[in-house]
Amino acid sequence: YAKKVIFPVVAVTIISIIIPLFTYINMPKGTILSFFSVCLLSLTSVALTIYVVGISKNERTRLNNFINQKIHR
Repeated sequence: YAKKVIFPVVAVTIISIIIPLFTYINMPKGTILSFFSVCLLSLTSVALTIYVVGISKNERTRLNNFINQKIHR
């Protein structure tokens, strides 16, 4: 259970926070640009980390097939 559930969740949480946190620290505070930049980077970082670390090879294959079906309709 821990290897299949807990480890991926912890790994995604830790890895996906790095880029948005770095951006947040280095951008000027209180601007709308910094807000949207951090939000966009957070969403992208979480999605990519889940894809690479958080799901199994079988789940990744199923997701790729689903996306390809939607694109090639």
